[in-house]
Amino acid sequence: MSGTKFPARLVLLGALGLSALLAAWPASGDTAAAASAAPASSSSEAAVSAPLIRPLWQAATNGSGLYSDFMPEINGMVYYADNQRLVAAELRTGKIRWSVREGGRPEAMTANSLFYLSRTREVVKVDARTGKRIWSVKPPLRPSDAGSYLQLVNGTLLFSNEGMGLAAFNPVTGALLWSNSQLDLYAGGPFGQFGKILMVSGTIDNVSRHWFGLNAARGTELWSLKGPYDILGSYKGGLLLRENTSLAIQQSKKAVPGNLVSLYRLNPLNGGLAPVGRYIPVSDLRRMANYSNTLEGSSLYSVDGDLDQGDAILRRYDLDSAGQASPVSYEQYGTWVAGPAQGLALFSGGNSLIGLRLADGSRIDYGRFPAAFTRVQIIDSLVVAGLADGSVYVMNAGTGQAIGRIQTGDAEFGNVAVREGVLLIPTEKKLLAVKVGSR
Repeated sequence: MSGTKFPARLVLLGALGLSALLAAWPASGDTAAAASAAPASSSSEAAVSAPLIRPLWQAATNGSGLYSDFMPEINGMVYYADNQRLVAAELRTGKIRWSVREGGRPEAMTANSLFYLSRTREVVKVDARTGKRIWSVKPPLRPSDAGSYLQLVNGTLLFSNEGMGLAAFNPVTGALLWSNSQLDLYAGGPFGQFGKILMVSGTIDNVSRHWFGLNAARGTELWSLKGPYDILGSYKGGLLLRENTSLAIQQSKKAVPGNLVSLYRLNPLNGGLAPVGRYIPVSDLRRMANYSNTLEGSSLYSVDGDLDQGDAILRRYDLDSAGQASPVSYEQYGTWVAGPAQGLALFSGGNSLIGLRLADGSRIDYGRFPAAFTRVQIIDSLVVAGLADGSVYVMNAGTGQAIGRIQTGDAEFGNVAVREGVLLIPTEKKLLAVKVGSR
């Protein structure tokens, strides 16, 4: 789509943790009839045998970056926050090249520069090679204890303040381009840019979304839209929205019948909505939860479940059918845990893990693991599975072969990244670097 700055493939995850999703096996039945993919054979019960891999290095981070989807790494250097320092370390050795006191974890970067927020809420730019400060500036917005964030969008550095407001800076000079102190961005912030329209969002009373369309050059509001909507990605010259029913009806004392999935197309130029389709009638939306949405072309992969039954069912919806075609259910493969990504979706059955190639329905067995899953990710031809015992298993995504396991000592880890054959694992206490070897 011309002028679109959104990713072609975008995934939204629900607020509930993976451990809550993995409680039930097998998953319960559909609430409505649906076309089903061909079933796979029963999952492998062979115990996983994986050699122990010792980290190349590790560094204490006190959980900094645990919930970020951004891993700052440039030209063989990785950057992290350690005891109120910004640290630059060699990717393969962990050797510290430089550090900056009172520096925070980078939230944005260019080819040779890093941007972070200081403890005094200044926006700071440093040279990624030396750590030398290039400029710093105080945003013209009151500080917020709820949080402030930086993001590079279409060549502009945006500072969002959950207390109130958004400011835009020239990332080269630090010059203020504009500020808007009237935007309530609680639990939100910049989403992306669509042509000349900057999309930002906030949350109203912890219940509903407030989307704004701003003039990207001036920061002035062009339109706003209030409602329980999540943006899933680009679709037919606009944006695909899903009605977040859990937000809309969570306070109701009576059963609320409706559709499990209700989709709309948003015109980013004027904020107008048009219906796309409604799918799967249910008797009470209050007990339904949406965990993940993956938009791939005209197909939406959605993971939903009944809170009373603890299930998580992956389904595929054909958006071009205008709601007339039944969704394809993958319930028979087990409880969803990850994907689709790289043409693969992952499912669990107890402590067993299988992969399904969505193109042809063939499966990959990863085996049976010694503890429950806490998080599973597909990245760079790898499957990375974290277990409740603090171990992380790394497998070849395409073959199921175990590459190795890492004893992290921590029960929680965040979004992993692979750089130059090194797997970076942020945990609740530290950052680990692991050589993953040939895959």
